Formats: sequence, structure tokens, C-alpha cells
Amino acid sequence: MSGFQIKMDPAYVRAIQETLVNIKNGGNIVVAQSINDVLGTTRTAAKNEILSLYALPSRYITDRLKVIKANRNKLTGRITTPWRGMMLTRYKHSFPKIKAPWVEVKKGIKKSLPGAFRITFANSTTAIAFRPSGGGKYSPNWGDLYITRGPSVSQAFKKVQPKVQEGASEKLLQRLEQNAQFLLSKQK
Repeated sequence: MSGFQIKMDPAYVRAIQETLVNIKNGGNIVVAQSINDVLGTTRTAAKNEILSLYALPSRYITDRLKVIKANRNKLTGRITTPWRGMMLTRYKHSFPKIKAPWVEVKKGIKKSLPGAFRITFANSTTAIAFRPSGGGKYSPNWGDLYITRGPSVSQAFKKVQPKVQEGASEKLLQRLEQNAQFLLSKQK
């Protein structure tokens, strides 16, 4: 699985925890809550960046970007994606009767696939396949068929990760301050 981390100064976390020392687990609650808030907004930002680059369904990306939340005992959280490759049928594609089939992996770029055809497996999964001529670079894993694949969600996530990660640390510091002030105001 591919992962995502937000870096922050441990001294700042200790300062928040010391400020909230009179509240049982106050510092840990605020830190965990802030981490979870930022992970949610970062996941949405990552999904939107992936959608701007690749022609994938929004729901498919959302289902593959998993958030592992922090809690007051474990002050870490992550966004993970599966490493599994993706069949080209997950991307926008068409099999017109007269023209060659096409697939749109990157937003706005349609690639023609002459000689391609659809194949459906026993588990109802549909794939785009070719019959390679002369062996060549194609693997004979499926007999004499070559099953096409495109970039996985984890590869797309790695591509957008630096852009998404830029503002995440600042957002976390803001959320820490907001959540700490809110918790302190509830105690008065």
C-alpha cells in the first residue's frame, strides 16, 4: 500500500499537551481530532487532483483512498491506497462498431486501440485485450492474450502527493489551535 504522512514539530505537540494538562487526555484528544480533520480534507484534495489528471470515476478513487484515523492512544493517521494495477476498462473507453476502440487514461487525451477487443472473465470483470503477434514484449500469462492495464490509484496518488502535502502541515497547525481553543472554552 502506498501511504501519506504529514510532518510537524513534536515540540509544538508537547506545548499543546502542556496547555491542556488540566483536561484528562485533552492534548491527545485535540491532536487526534486535528489529524483526522486534516486527513479528511487532504483526501478530498488528493481525489480532486487525481480527477484533474486522469479519466477515472470519482467514486472509484474515493473507494481506494482509505483514511486510517488517529485516536487518543495512537496519534498517527494515514491515507493509503492499494498497489493493485488497474484494467483500462476502469478509465473512459469506447468500442464503436465502425472505428477502432479508444481509451482515455489522461484527461482529454484519447488513445486509439486498433486490434483491441473486450473480454469478460468468469467473475464478470471486463478487460481490454490484444492478441500479440510473434510473442515480442508481451507476457504469455493469459495464453496468447495481452490484458491492458493503466496507472493505478496509488501511482496517481504518488504523482499528486507533493502538491497535496504542501498545505497539509499548515492546515494541521491551524486545526490544532482551533481545536485546543474550543476544548479550553468548553472547560470554562
